[in-house]
Amino acid sequence: MNNKQIAKKNMYDKMLLFFTTNGTIWATFLPLVAAIARFVTKRENLQTYMTKQAQPTEGLTTDKTGKRSKAVEILVKFARKGRAWAHDTGNTVLEGLFNVRVDDFYELSDTEALTLLRIVWTGLDINVGSMGDYNVTAGDVGDIKDAIDAFDAVKEAAGVLDGVKVSGTEGIEELTHKLDEELDVIDDLFVSEYETSHPGKVAEYKSDRKMHTVGLHHTRLNVHVVYSDGSGNAEGVVMHVVGPDKTAVSDIDGNIAGPNMKPGTYHVLFSGEEIQTKAIIQKVKRGQTVHLEIEVVKGVSTGSISGHVQTNMPGNPPATIALVGTGQSTTTDGLGNFVFIGVAPGNPTVQCFLMSDPANIKTATPTVVAGGNVVVNFSFP
Repeated sequence: MNNKQIAKKNMYDKMLLFFTTNGTIWATFLPLVAAIARFVTKRENLQTYMTKQAQPTEGLTTDKTGKRSKAVEILVKFARKGRAWAHDTGNTVLEGLFNVRVDDFYELSDTEALTLLRIVWTGLDINVGSMGDYNVTAGDVGDIKDAIDAFDAVKEAAGVLDGVKVSGTEGIEELTHKLDEELDVIDDLFVSEYETSHPGKVAEYKSDRKMHTVGLHHTRLNVHVVYSDGSGNAEGVVMHVVGPDKTAVSDIDGNIAGPNMKPGTYHVLFSGEEIQTKAIIQKVKRGQTVHLEIEVVKGVSTGSISGHVQTNMPGNPPATIALVGTGQSTTTDGLGNFVFIGVAPGNPTVQCFLMSDPANIKTATPTVVAGGNVVVNFSFP
């Protein structure tokens, strides 16, 4: 429960005690008796949702982490061999696809990690018949699939438990609204009826009705940007949140007051005329303000490319994006977004394809300038 919900729950408990202790005052005032009875019932239901929200996940999380690590390690082992095969055969797209390492998965969510695992595995599975000389066999590819499926299964089980917790959270939000409506009715009946005959009890009631809370926090990023060489705050740095396509600029003190955002995991770029572009992946929870300290490097020699892949296909299948001739490739995140940093100025060829249809390749040739970010979007009907 967040701070506001906890404050409401504490207030409801005070009201419940007040109603239990002072019932004789309004025993014959039947509309008030009925309103209080409805409040008491809803308060009991609130406890059910609180129990759902508090479900422990530690054991399942540990198992999921272990199976994720196993899947990543076995995939990377054979993907590196696949990269060597792709390099030797001149297949730059697959060379980029297979160019994965364990640390590429560190900042990915479970959903993003599973997507990348399946994309790379699909590439291996399609081409395994040509990789025998590189000691990549159908049996190896099968072992990789088994490890990925095991991770997927425990992730799904964790997802079910997360669903229970989410239903508890949503139930709390809905029921607190209904409890507040009942208290509004009780306010009208109790205060107006008894403020003359029982002024002390009305004052006690009003005191118990107050909520002590620090309030509801916005979901956003607040960032302080400094130069890595110790020369001070970095003014004029542009923060670009990929996906919602929101930007903000650092002030003279290097501070960026980020825009309000929905909860989620985002690619965030920091760029400017006199700095090297920096990219991070940041998760933001509901009601959370994340405070970041970001160091940027002076001197501009490269730019960046970000974009979105739109599909109208069921499940929004993931896409692979490659910079031809550079060995750089990436995959879309769960929202269909992607980012490249450290791109040399010029007009690189960007290729994009869905792993479900690798023959359908779309191409773009954007203009990249040092210190800048160019947006490239692709669409698959």
